[in-house]
Amino acid sequence: MDSLKLFTERLPALETLPETPKTYWYVSAGDDFRGPVAFTQYHINHELVHHGRDFVKPDLFIYNSVGKEVLELKEKLTKGEVELRSDHSTRLVARNCKSLKLRDEVIFEINENYINSENLNLNDYEMDRAFYFELEVSGHNYCEIQRILYFQAENIDFFHKIILKNIFNIQYLCSTREGLSWGACKKSIVDYIYQDHYPNFFTNVGFKPSFNILSKNFTNKLFEDAVDGSISVEPNYGKFISESEKYVDDSVIYKISY
Repeated sequence: MDSLKLFTERLPALETLPETPKTYWYVSAGDDFRGPVAFTQYHINHELVHHGRDFVKPDLFIYNSVGKEVLELKEKLTKGEVELRSDHSTRLVARNCKSLKLRDEVIFEINENYINSENLNLNDYEMDRAFYFELEVSGHNYCEIQRILYFQAENIDFFHKIILKNIFNIQYLCSTREGLSWGACKKSIVDYIYQDHYPNFFTNVGFKPSFNILSKNFTNKLFEDAVDGSISVEPNYGKFISESEKYVDDSVIYKISY
């Protein structure tokens, strides 16, 4: 891809990607890395061989968020290589963090209709910058590198100013952590795309994710009520990694056809 479409300097790691990289977009991502674990080539192959489910391997993971988690994560990454997780099955190590200045025409804004900024010190965020890093995901029989590009931006503003520019081929929309209950979010991106913009859902301008990963009993209901047969949706297309240590089934994967 041409990294100069977004940034003031080229990043070689992005330049090696396809022109429009297959992308996993994670809104309100915080410091959650279940996606890069679940969609390693190792796990994708397992799903296909053992369950007949055909997932797409992302070339790139795009995260966006505002909140203390992104600030704490960036502070960790700037200190060099850092272990983010290690348990009986998975080890995550981040390295090669690089801060990237956005082009002047890319200006992120906070809309009070979509986010409550009262508890956010917006001066803490570098909304004119993104940061790139590589995540080494290793398990008992595999070790893979996932590439992550992180933006400090509100979901709906980011959707219009980055996602709809067709720089990335969005294969996954992950909305499992939107903070309407505990965070500052006032408007779900799922509600905005699928309820407010029925029946096209921005497909007419190229937004056609193949998979949506949504929180159970919240954004999944918004999605199901909105699409209502207007596109072909297969729910429960496999199981996503639980955010809870108790392995609660807390999200739904949808396979979508247009």
